[in-house]
Amino acid sequence: EPVRDPSNDDRTLRRNWIRHEILPALSAGAGRDLVPVLARQAVILREESTYLDALADAAWPADGERSAQVLAAMPVVLARRAVRRWVGPPPPSLDEVERVLAVARGDVRATEVAGARRVWRSQGRMHADDRR
Repeated sequence: EPVRDPSNDDRTLRRNWIRHEILPALSAGAGRDLVPVLARQAVILREESTYLDALADAAWPADGERSAQVLAAMPVVLARRAVRRWVGPPPPSLDEVERVLAVARGDVRATEVAGARRVWRSQGRMHADDRR
């Protein structure tokens, strides 16, 4: 018999609170078990996320020149994803991503993002550094 982890019942942990209180309440309100529905949606969203990552990588490849013009011209959904993948951890907030896109468009010269990083545009190319 598998050993049961008592921390899985600790409702002060958000994941457990959701599993033990919120999901049962939502399922009761919906009149059906929502866990399988949410599990299916998670699979679909993971597949779509992987696909969008591949599109963003193809449109603005890691080994490319990091053209600001190309980034600025991309559909915003792919441009945001390309910026998040380029800037890397810690993941930039939506506001930070939008500021990086403003740099790509030439609206501003540079911006700072989480992790003491600076992003700037020079000679049509995007650059980033770590100021830690």
